[in-house]
Amino acid sequence: MKIHVFFLLCLWAISIERTAGGHCKLDGWLKSPAGDRGCFKIIEEKKNWQDARKKCKSLDDTADLASVRTCEEDAFVRIIIQKFDVTFGDKKAGAGYWSAGNSIKFEGNWQWADKNDTVAYNGWFWNQPDNGETERCVEWVNWEGWWQWKNTLCRLRKMFVCKMPA
Repeated sequence: MKIHVFFLLCLWAISIERTAGGHCKLDGWLKSPAGDRGCFKIIEEKKNWQDARKKCKSLDDTADLASVRTCEEDAFVRIIIQKFDVTFGDKKAGAGYWSAGNSIKFEGNWQWADKNDTVAYNGWFWNQPDNGETERCVEWVNWEGWWQWKNTLCRLRKMFVCKMPA
């Protein structure tokens, strides 16, 4: 229950925050009004975590898998995932979307791949992360109607979210 109330507060914060102005430099990317005001894009292809990261980088030299450093920015990404997933997504239970979160370098030390900085804000689902020795990549997964973070195997093929500066 705490997670849901916290997440609703983040949604409320997004709804009252003004956009800083400007647009994304590439078509089809959505500009966040929160956090560092980056631009995000959901990629419909399914790839493992490493290949998803390469795909993001191939779209623009400033793009990478999506990192979220604030509750509001995470809420924005969850909203676009929810909107996309309802319309186009993989309706299978447990289907998720890769983020830049990982503990590949050091087990249990969760970092964002784009800047190799520590994950300070987190949106982990209850009892996550778990299975640290094998599940080293972070996905957004829909559990009971709420998009939460879950650690999982990096070799799995999933859709993913890319991010680049606005």
